Amino acid sequence: MWFANEARACRFDCSNAAADAVQRWAGGSGPFDGTWIGSATSTVAQCKSARVTVTVEGTVVLGQAQFANDAPNINGTVREDGTFGATIGWQPFTGKFSADGFEGMFKNGDCEWKMLLQRGRNP
Repeated sequence: MWFANEARACRFDCSNAAADAVQRWAGGSGPFDGTWIGSATSTVAQCKSARVTVTVEGTVVLGQAQFANDAPNINGTVREDGTFGATIGWQPFTGKFSADGFEGMFKNGDCEWKMLLQRGRNP
C-alpha cells in the first residue's frame, strides 16, 4: 500500500518536475526574448538582400529570411552572453545579440551576408 501511494505521489510530483526541467532546458524567459526585425545584406551585387524576422524565447531562436525567390527558416540557440549559433536553410549562421541589436554573418556559395536586426517595439 505504501509503495502504491508513493508511486502515485511521484507520478504527480515527477511530472511537474519534468515539465519544469523541460521549460528550463527550452530556455524559459531570457534577456533577448521578443521579436527581432531587420535585413541581411551582401556586398556582392548578384546576391540579393533579405528581410529577416526572428523570435527569441529563452534560448530558442526561430525565424525566416525572406529573399525574392526563397524564404529559408532560421533555427538556432542563443546563450546567456548573447552569442548565437544557428542554421539558415542548411547553411551555418553565427552572430551576437545585445540589449537591442543583433549582428551576424552567413554564407552560401560565393555570397556572404551581414545580418542586422533590432528588437521590435511593443505596441
